[in-house]
Amino acid sequence: MNPCKGRVFGEEMPEGYEPPAADGQKNVMVVGGGPAGMEAARVAAERGYTVSLYEDDDSLGGLLSFAEAIKGPHENLSQYRSYLSHALELAGVSVTTGQEVTADFVREQNPDVVIVAVGGARQELGLEGTESTPVLSVEEFSLTDFGDNVVVAGFNAQALDSALYLLAHGKTVTMVAEDDIANLGKGQSAKMLSFVLPALYAVGCRVIPNATIDAIGDGQVTVTDGAGIERTIACDAVVNAIDMAPNTALADELEGEFDVYAVGDCADPWDIQAAVATGNLAARAC
Repeated sequence: MNPCKGRVFGEEMPEGYEPPAADGQKNVMVVGGGPAGMEAARVAAERGYTVSLYEDDDSLGGLLSFAEAIKGPHENLSQYRSYLSHALELAGVSVTTGQEVTADFVREQNPDVVIVAVGGARQELGLEGTESTPVLSVEEFSLTDFGDNVVVAGFNAQALDSALYLLAHGKTVTMVAEDDIANLGKGQSAKMLSFVLPALYAVGCRVIPNATIDAIGDGQVTVTDGAGIERTIACDAVVNAIDMAPNTALADELEGEFDVYAVGDCADPWDIQAAVATGNLAARAC
């Protein structure tokens, strides 16, 4: 497997750089229709390859629609999704949605190159919620009714965006993570953090670093902070926004049979920019 992973932030190519010439006619199969997969398919097709993209959801874009719903329209994520989708049409990429892709399915298609962009795997919180204090994923909390007190587990960009969304909707929010306070908002751009973090504190968000959530009860959670002090916090819902883990099971299974690239959150969960960069670089390298 060639895991085109790593955090690539605005990396510039040398002057006059051109991607390697296409080595004959290859069939490239992209698994996953998020931003990394769409970018990989676009670039591979523009290099002259025959490209097919498969997505198990009914639409393309991965978490872009969710991200815009939580973050708001200022980052133009829906426009970016539309651009990528239209670019796939112009490049002649064959797109199939609603298709679960297994290793056996890949073997049936028998491509020359497989680019796996299935996204990361959200780690479990390890605690069961209760009827009055459920544990909700970042994808479902905005669609669920609950009370005024919310604990967001995690310090990454999705956790921060979720907390800001909840605060804007009048909730009382406490962010809890095992991370150091310096990691609050990790994955967000420095420019974004420069005004997001002051806004977070200005609206009264409580932040507890170096801490664990030990128990969830009806209407409350028990937290132990970095000083070893146990405290009870009023809580009507817990949003599980802890870090995602790599999700390379499919790529690992296909290793040795195909030329395989794992890209985006599948290889190294971080942010949209890094995911798109790794998809682009994989398509240039294959």
